[in-house]
Amino acid sequence: MNDMENLGLRERKKRLTRETIHDVAVRLARDRGFAEVTVEEICAGANISARTFFNYYPSKADAIFGVSLQPLTAAQREQFLHSPGELLSDICALVASCIIVPKDTSMLREQLSGCHTEAFAEVGAHFKELFKSLHVLTEQRTHDPHKARLAVALLIAALKVVAHIDGDASVQNAQTLQKSLIASIKELGSLANTVNV
Repeated sequence: MNDMENLGLRERKKRLTRETIHDVAVRLARDRGFAEVTVEEICAGANISARTFFNYYPSKADAIFGVSLQPLTAAQREQFLHSPGELLSDICALVASCIIVPKDTSMLREQLSGCHTEAFAEVGAHFKELFKSLHVLTEQRTHDPHKARLAVALLIAALKVVAHIDGDASVQNAQTLQKSLIASIKELGSLANTVNV
């Protein structure tokens, strides 16, 4: 049974809408270039309203790259702050719960490698806000600013590793993304242990 079959009807519709917006945005960006594409054109191609568009993506750049960041809820913050679990596993779980990635990130790297730097800047700005929130939460939980910086730095490195793994459909849901992030952090730790001081 695939991920779509595991989802309820409402969630399937939401995922299909998200993927449709993304597909239209990618096609327009390939055909005409990032700077020439407008949100209005993406909406017309996906047969949705602007309001619907912004329910899924905060900007056309996010739609093109297919990355959605859901704001951390108060409940998620409280759960993280008071969790008895392992810090890095909890950070991975928290991030995985609020990031939605596309199936075709490998294809996007190849097809949109010349994409306008403005696109990367827009998406990057949203991630910076997430990382700031993570740092604040991690420092509150650990009461150790240095440990918080290291933990978030490892998370950022793991995200970069996961983003460059082929077969990106393996990170389509929170559980598998969490596992991929944890595995990447473990690999980074193993590599760090080979350093001779």
